[in-house]
Amino acid sequence: MGRSVPRWLHSVQELFTGFGQGATQRKVNDAQHLETIRASMLSTLANASTRQSQWLHKRLRDAREVQDLWYLRSDLLQALASVEGEQKARQRMTYITTLFDGALPPAMLRRSIEK
Repeated sequence: MGRSVPRWLHSVQELFTGFGQGATQRKVNDAQHLETIRASMLSTLANASTRQSQWLHKRLRDAREVQDLWYLRSDLLQALASVEGEQKARQRMTYITTLFDGALPPAMLRRSIEK
C-alpha cells in the first residue's frame, strides 16, 4: 500500500506554488507597467530637443524600476515647460501621473495629487 501525502501538506505545497506563480505574474505586470510609463514619458519628450531633454531621454531609458521614473517626473516637467510652456506641461504631467496608479504605494500618489 502506497503512502499518500497528508492533506495539510498538499495544501501547503499549493500555497507556495501559487505564491511563486503570483510573484512571477506580478513581475511581468510590473515590467509591462514600467514600459508603458516609460514609453509615455519618452513620447511626451519627443518634441523637446534641448541638452536637458537629451540627458533626460537617457535617464528615462536607463530607469530600471517604476520608482526611478516617478522621481524623473519633475525633470520631465521642467523640460516640457521650457518647450511648451508651464500650463501645457502640467496638463501632460497630470496624465502621466495617472499611469503610476497601481504601480506605486498609494501614499506616494496621494502626496502628488494633494500638491
